[in-house]
Amino acid sequence: MVGVSEQSFTLVWRFSSRTDPPDSPAARKTNNLGRNLRLEDQTTRLKPFNMFRTRVAPAAKRCLSARQTQSALHRPLVNFRQFSGSASVLQSLPVRIHGRGTGTLQTIDVEGKPYKIQTDTYQVLGGNDSAPSPVSYSLASLGSCTQVTGSVVAKDHNIKLGQWDVAVEGLLPTAVLVKGEQGNPNWERIVLTVKVQTDIKGGNDDPKFRHFVAEAERRCPITQLFIRSGVAFSSEWTNVPL
Repeated sequence: MVGVSEQSFTLVWRFSSRTDPPDSPAARKTNNLGRNLRLEDQTTRLKPFNMFRTRVAPAAKRCLSARQTQSALHRPLVNFRQFSGSASVLQSLPVRIHGRGTGTLQTIDVEGKPYKIQTDTYQVLGGNDSAPSPVSYSLASLGSCTQVTGSVVAKDHNIKLGQWDVAVEGLLPTAVLVKGEQGNPNWERIVLTVKVQTDIKGGNDDPKFRHFVAEAERRCPITQLFIRSGVAFSSEWTNVPL
């Protein structure tokens, strides 16, 4: 199993809108249209003027709306609605990271957080194996996000949880990554194994535990990221008495 690392990346959303300057060909064309209209008599002039107004007004409104959207999206990230323990308050969780490095080694900052993440890769890819590879982090994110989401679901359904034991195994084909062949460089398969202590008394087959598992996997963004990418995904959950 091998991994890759880029020198730098920044996750940013950008939108743009466009308006024609006064001296542009589009603006001059509009002015010429106005001058031509004045040469016509009153009756003939009203119809094209109304058509012009009908077509331009909605476009102007759309342009104004795009400008307002652009202005909102370019505000600093701290102005977005922040993470909250209340599900009724939280609508979205914006995340921005930035990485810098040389060769295969990269240091990653998460905006607004004091910690840093180090990544490297395997020696077969020219790395020093001094830190986890990006592909290892992808599996780690699945395991940890499963536990986080499961904790959220348990709280919603009044389930008491204890110790978690989560293992993730993946098989990554290397022909595309290493040799540059055509094809899909994605994981070939992912197996998630979870043992979690709960106060549900009926074991693995208890409907309440099965519903808990289904909800945890449905609501976990990293689980869904893997599943919806087309990778062969399987999981096994064990209900351990609390």
